[in-house]
Amino acid sequence: MDRTYKNLVFSKHALERLSGRSLTQVAIHQTVNDPEKTFQNQGNTKFIRTINDRRIHVVATPIK
Repeated sequence: MDRTYKNLVFSKHALERLSGRSLTQVAIHQTVNDPEKTFQNQGNTKFIRTINDRRIHVVATPIK
């Protein structure tokens, strides 16, 4: 799996979590770009979306 997908950059840890949870970078991209809910916390943003009856939570930090 590539470290970048469209406008997202995935850490090694994130790629490991994706693999372990059988999630795709496409699902993460969909969650970040069209979330149902978002929350801000200490410079991070949490994005939440349901895809195919599965609730996906993504925590992202903007690259400066």
